[in-house]
Amino acid sequence: MSLRLLRPHEMVVWHRVIEVLEAIISEGAVLRPLLVEARHYVILDGHHRLAALRLLGAQAAPVVLVDYERHVSVSSWRPGVRVTKADVVRAALSGRLMPPKTSRHRLLVKVDAAPVGLDVLLQQGPTLNAVGRRGPGARAGVGVVASGARRLGEGVEAKD
Repeated sequence: MSLRLLRPHEMVVWHRVIEVLEAIISEGAVLRPLLVEARHYVILDGHHRLAALRLLGAQAAPVVLVDYERHVSVSSWRPGVRVTKADVVRAALSGRLMPPKTSRHRLLVKVDAAPVGLDVLLQQGPTLNAVGRRGPGARAGVGVVASGARRLGEGVEAKD
């Protein structure tokens, strides 16, 4: 997905961006797609990967679009801080970003994902998988970044 379409809701920790940047260069790929809310393209997980890709001059990022209401829960990493889904979307749409690691998102479905080479991301956007949507899920384009989803009882923690 084009980096221009993605909307962050949190600030990043720059030393962590550099670590992620070094890992992407070392691997020659982004190992996990960004988790993105499907309606407004709000980044739920992957702010540091996005910042690293921007520094590399990438045009696109591998993403998995999710139905935020149905397939993701949100809490906060910060003790005593309450974060709602509306807070997250509002921060992204307004551009008034939350401090780093304010929100903690948990996926309620399993997503199978494959690494996407940096060479692909520097040239053009990969396709994406829309988790929880009817139909084929993947859109036409370079290839499917993630495919399939199945219900999990416990959920999967989103990290970074």
